[in-house]
Amino acid sequence: MPELIHRTFTGTTTKVAADSRSLDAVFSTETVDSYGEIVKQNWDLERFRRNSVLLLQHNSVGFLGSPTAQETLPIGRVENIRVEGGQLRGRVVFASKDANPIAEQVRLLYDEGAMSAFSVGFHSHARSSAKVNGKDVPVLDKNELFEISA
Repeated sequence: MPELIHRTFTGTTTKVAADSRSLDAVFSTETVDSYGEIVKQNWDLERFRRNSVLLLQHNSVGFLGSPTAQETLPIGRVENIRVEGGQLRGRVVFASKDANPIAEQVRLLYDEGAMSAFSVGFHSHARSSAKVNGKDVPVLDKNELFEISA
């Protein structure tokens, strides 16, 4: 199985709605990213929709290689995931403080503006290149979304 790819997109988010513990966000676009690549927005979302987890820093194995249950628990979920206007969008719903205290800390960081980016964890099933400003840029295509991370 190919390695899981992680790409961060610093996009737009709306303020966290305290009553719903949620925010609307853009997770990915087709702009050249910080790795100098383009991620095509033709996402296969089937797997993700079956388990639409929001992780912290792609942490499904624990910080520094020594996982604890709390470190690997999701901090929320993503609803209404879709490609719209050439962007991967959705609504993040943070877990309650009782379900995961770390989720509450992360929610407050987004609410206060200390965090604003999300990252996608995915497999790319096709690669090509495109000319952008006279340079060859790798293009990741036929992407299968596995998770979204704060």
